[in-house]
Amino acid sequence: SETTYPLYERLSNEEKEIYLQMCARIENHSEDDIKLGAFKTKEEGEAAIRRAHEILVELAYEQPHYFWVNINTCLTNNVKFLGEYYASIQMVYIMDEDERAEKQVVFDKRVNEILDGANSQEQLFDKVLYIYDEIMADTVYDHEVLELEKPPTLKLNAYGCLVGGSTVCSGYSMAFNLLMQKLGLESGVEFNNYDIYLEYEDRHVWNYCKLDGDYYYFDLTWDDTLFEDEMYDPYIEYSHLYFAVNKDELLKSNDTTPNDAPTPYCSGTKYNYYIYKNQNVSKYSFDAVKPIILEQSDNKYIELRFDDAEQTLKAEDELMLKGYIYLILKNKKDIRYVISDSGLHMYIFFD
Repeated sequence: SETTYPLYERLSNEEKEIYLQMCARIENHSEDDIKLGAFKTKEEGEAAIRRAHEILVELAYEQPHYFWVNINTCLTNNVKFLGEYYASIQMVYIMDEDERAEKQVVFDKRVNEILDGANSQEQLFDKVLYIYDEIMADTVYDHEVLELEKPPTLKLNAYGCLVGGSTVCSGYSMAFNLLMQKLGLESGVEFNNYDIYLEYEDRHVWNYCKLDGDYYYFDLTWDDTLFEDEMYDPYIEYSHLYFAVNKDELLKSNDTTPNDAPTPYCSGTKYNYYIYKNQNVSKYSFDAVKPIILEQSDNKYIELRFDDAEQTLKAEDELMLKGYIYLILKNKKDIRYVISDSGLHMYIFFD
């Protein structure tokens, strides 16, 4: 097992102690204060509270099985006594212990069902893909929840994703991280901005995972929402544009990816969905794409990936604009296509 807790590992010794105390409180459903120390000024006490809240949020992504704790709200104290400010933080729970026990049974059952399916696959790629697809197949992105002043916490975490079937990016990433941990893989999350007090609509979170020594990004949120337009409904339920991509590829469509993120640098290529499945073309030519298209001709749609956007444009010009696609798909009608925001992918649809 390579399971690690990278957010925990980068904390200072004092912060690790706070992290561990939080874990103990959450597991025991305890409302006891966690004392953060004595400070000379009120501002120093407030800064310690803010940092503790940041640790709580990061902990929730790293320990996504803690679905009963509220990471958006915590009780705090910053009391002056004998010239010093004593700061503390207290966990807030979104359900009582009886409800937690009931939901735990349902949650564990669903996690184990997905793991059983994944472990029935022989190859590492197929294990990870099974989990990726299973999450997206049973989950819808809840666009309305982010419009609420106080979104229900269960909609934002792994429980909402795996059991409730409705969540946002936080739930997708927590669920995927949990299941990667269960597979014994090193995994974690990356944020577009590490300020926990940003509005929900200004934040995004996705995953990274280590496969055979290399790191890759995964973004289930984008892959589950890219083709929500009704024109694609008969064809695509979800995509794999962001399954095991490296940083260079992610940056082509996500300009908010922070360069100074405290996460491993993702540079892997072997397990990229299209490269692994032989649907990638380094340099466009009719002869290069023909067998890839024919291999998928019985599917609802055809997927192609190119190493750079220039090759995609060449494919668009010859296959679609000049109509060479009909020389390959001779029995298909009303052939249409779409190119991804990154410029690297082409989806071909037909009736």
